[in-house]
Amino acid sequence: MKVYINFLAVIVLLLIPVQVFAHTHLESSDPATDEVVSSDNPIITLTFDSPVQEPNTISVSQNNEEITITEINHSPENVIEATLPTDLEDGEIVLFYSIIGEDGHVIEDSLVFTYEKADDNSSSTDETQSSEEESIEAEEDEVEENNIVEETEQASIEETEITNEQNGWLLPAIAVILIGIAISVFLINRKKK
Repeated sequence: MKVYINFLAVIVLLLIPVQVFAHTHLESSDPATDEVVSSDNPIITLTFDSPVQEPNTISVSQNNEEITITEINHSPENVIEATLPTDLEDGEIVLFYSIIGEDGHVIEDSLVFTYEKADDNSSSTDETQSSEEESIEAEEDEVEENNIVEETEQASIEETEITNEQNGWLLPAIAVILIGIAISVFLINRKKK
């Protein structure tokens, strides 16, 4: 009778689902990457696929100037809302976030948006020319930043693939070890009788 109880206990342990921890990933952003964020609604909402801890850092960069965002709302557990500072200029901005996922791993990424201030209706021709020059510079900076973002995203994807490959053998190895233990217990108890 003991043999059957031990055998059933081992089988039950093997049938209990093993939770596999995966890194937290950004599920979506509102507005989406490469879309427009306006000064009328300067909030960027980041939704993750699992709960996250309080953010380490959220900052926005524009024209090679980085500003740490202090207005952050973290509710529910998988959503972070960042309110952009009011002193941004029209053009491309890069939102950088560094958070800690539910599994304790640090996740960092950058998202690119276009920022637009609300219309003032008080523009002059000098401002228009200056704006055109800034636009050309912004486009050049955008190309450079896009290259950097693409390289960062590629490195992040490669790191995730390496991590997945390294951890891919763990679950089958544990299963084989547990099955070996179960068979050993069964055979030892069987020989005792």
